[in-house]
Parts: sequence; C-alpha cells; structure tokens
Amino acid sequence: MTLLLLLLLVTLLDSSSACSCNGVTLPGGRGECRTLYKGRPFCYVNKDDCSDEVKSTSASLYWSFSACPSKDSSCPLLEPSFDSIGTCSSPLSCSYGRECCCGQCGGSKLADCDPSEGVWYISHTDRCFAGCPADVQSNGCKGGYQIYAGEEDCCSSDFAPARCCHTPASEGEEIYEFCS
Repeated sequence: MTLLLLLLLVTLLDSSSACSCNGVTLPGGRGECRTLYKGRPFCYVNKDDCSDEVKSTSASLYWSFSACPSKDSSCPLLEPSFDSIGTCSSPLSCSYGRECCCGQCGGSKLADCDPSEGVWYISHTDRCFAGCPADVQSNGCKGGYQIYAGEEDCCSSDFAPARCCHTPASEGEEIYEFCS
C-alpha cells in the first residue's frame, strides 16, 4: 500500500512538473501568464503537457491555467525594444511572439533584462535552425522514405523516387535532405 501511494505521488509530481508555458505570446501580449482569462492568468502550452489544457481558437495552440502558478508575471505585457534603456531592474528572461517547428511551438523572440545596465537584449530563437529529430526506420530512412534499387545511398520519397532524398542514418543521427 505504501509503495502504491509513493508511486502515485511520484507520478503526480512528475506530471505537474511537465506542465509549463511554451513561450508563445500573441498580439497584445496574450500568454505567458501576463494576461487574464476569466480572472486567472494563463499561458500557451504544448499539447498533452497539462491536465487542464484547452484547445485555443488560434490554430495549433493549447492553453492552461495550471502552468501559471502565481497571479502575475514580471515580464512586460508587450515586447520591450532594445533601446528602452532604464526599463528593467531585475534579471528577467521573457518570451514573445510565436514560432512552431517539429510539432512544438514557442516564443520567436527572447528578451533578456540586464539590470546592471537597465537594458533589454532581444534575440531571435530560430527554433527550426537545427531541423527536427528524425524518426528513423530500420533501413535508415525517415518515415515516408525508402531505398530504391540502384540508389542505396539515398532514401527517396515514397511519393516521387529521387525527387527528394537523404542519406540513410542511424537512430538519433542528424538527417540531411537534398532535393533535385
């Protein structure tokens, strides 16, 4: 009985830690616990991360109340500009915008406050830069690709042989794709 309760507690703690904001904000600063809906702060989350998630009216987004444990965020509602000197006084890292890649969404910009200088440093996240991890099949090809006779060094699209291909890879290896 004690073991069962301990397992249940670990499962609950593990699932609650997975529920977190993904960094997406929409125009007007909506999201990231900065705005209220039905009197409570909310943020956008990745699908299946939170037990109370709700599909948003904005395409491909989900939101949650439980990902916002406190009533407010210290981040500015709207994205600060790089030249807004003297507008930050404590170390903060705030996400703004929306960028989706590999089935996950997050902020497209990151604003970091440097309190020693009182300035915001803005950077683009470029979350799609490294590409998506490949789902590699036993033949080394990602899903939707196969090796055709005479093309052993190329995994071609099932849709159109040799139109787009990539080199066969092992599990976890980066796949580089090229198209003709």
